[in-house]
Amino acid sequence: MKATVNLNLGTFYLKVGNLKKSQIYLETALDLSRNNGDQFGEMNTLDSLGNLYEKTEQSLLAYITYHDALAIALSIGSTQGELDARLNLGRFYLHAESWDDAQTQLQLALELAERTQSAKETAAAHETLCELYKARGDAGQALHHSEELRRIERELFNAARDRQTRNLSIQFEVERAQREADSYRLRTELEQEARQMAERQVEERTAELAQAQYEVVTRLAMAAEYRDGTTGDHTRRVGVMSASLARALGWSEARAELLGIAARLHDVGKMGIPDSILLKSGKLESSEFTQMQTHTLIGATILSGGHSELLQLAEEIALTHHERWDGTGYPRRLAGAQIPLSGRIVAVADVYDALTQIRPYKKAWTHEEAVQELRAEAGRHFDPEVVEAALHVLCGAAPQA
Repeated sequence: MKATVNLNLGTFYLKVGNLKKSQIYLETALDLSRNNGDQFGEMNTLDSLGNLYEKTEQSLLAYITYHDALAIALSIGSTQGELDARLNLGRFYLHAESWDDAQTQLQLALELAERTQSAKETAAAHETLCELYKARGDAGQALHHSEELRRIERELFNAARDRQTRNLSIQFEVERAQREADSYRLRTELEQEARQMAERQVEERTAELAQAQYEVVTRLAMAAEYRDGTTGDHTRRVGVMSASLARALGWSEARAELLGIAARLHDVGKMGIPDSILLKSGKLESSEFTQMQTHTLIGATILSGGHSELLQLAEEIALTHHERWDGTGYPRRLAGAQIPLSGRIVAVADVYDALTQIRPYKKAWTHEEAVQELRAEAGRHFDPEVVEAALHVLCGAAPQA
């Protein structure tokens, strides 16, 4: 136990950059593991010590330590230990410009990672081999390993995204099932107890569940927005403005509030867009823009199949908020009243907020400039009636009949 605690503390201090403390704890862990005859603990400690010695420029010690770790892994048959040791040795030889030795260790590590279906280690091997072939001037091999790395990263990202989507869907369904079960139980109690008390309990429970669902939607919206380097304020502002536009168009208060919540999920599909496109500071290439457009379809897919009015409205918005009044939008090139009113409302709110905020590729527009743009795009990009409502909300102008 002492050996394990010292190893954990040494690894922690290594990660945070306190190399002096890290060395004390790791060398203590190594002595304890050897005294206990714990080869597995010794192997793991040597792995961390090798990293430490590299950071402190003790190259000979790092070399010896990595080889000792590999020898133990081979002797006890630890596949993971062998894989870690060969990756470490490959990086070590690469930094030492010992190209052939680096290639040998990295190729063995790659074969082992693929055989054991270790996705993260496979990615690490491809990444280091790409660096190696770049250093050797072999552009073809460097490109091959770079493409393999991107493929694995996409697979890992998609798996993580699907897992997150499944978890959120399960949470929604659990909340819905619980609400139905509670409602049934409370309706039964209405026949046995005072009707007024039971109805009050139903209202309280419904409010609690609505709040829980709102919190899940808020977190999902923020998760999508964190992908492109913001903090969730954009989705909040779009939600608030969308609700205000709905009220100005005569929606009921309850329906307008629901729209304000659902609007926060308009860009949830960006969770499925690669960082290389989503975070690009310059103008997107044609193929990149085409892929960016798929965030509407991805968002609708993530939100599809929901049983609640909130999720159904959010799916409609995610799919249609980039359609244009003149039919030149995406993804379905809908025009005019073919576009659901919810999508037309959120389109105006989204563009106004995007124009008035600083983005990596532009400065913030003034309120007056953004309002002028809304006027100019009425009948082309935007529903003229929604623009009139926006002018009323933003400038206090009365909507035209």
